[in-house]
Amino acid sequence: MSIVARIKDSFLIGIVTGLASIFLFYNLLSLGRTLLVNYYQNPYMLKSPAVQLITMLINIIIFRFLLIKFDREKTAKGILFVTVLLTFIYFYFFFKANR
Repeated sequence: MSIVARIKDSFLIGIVTGLASIFLFYNLLSLGRTLLVNYYQNPYMLKSPAVQLITMLINIIIFRFLLIKFDREKTAKGILFVTVLLTFIYFYFFFKANR
């Protein structure tokens, strides 16, 4: 029995998983961006908005994988909810700051 089969299909678990994955992948991509910028001495390589958008893309891939492969509809909906909510919040602050 796999670990995914043992986890209950729940919207709350999806929200927690979505927040954790966004936090984890954002920090990993930011670290990778910092290492690339320091190595190549090019501050314009992989600009800041790209890191946030790649993080959201990874969460969408996790959503699709849970929905199709593991048939965890409620968990996938929780992940999608967090992803869409944080994407709207990000774009709101991004466009507000760049006016």
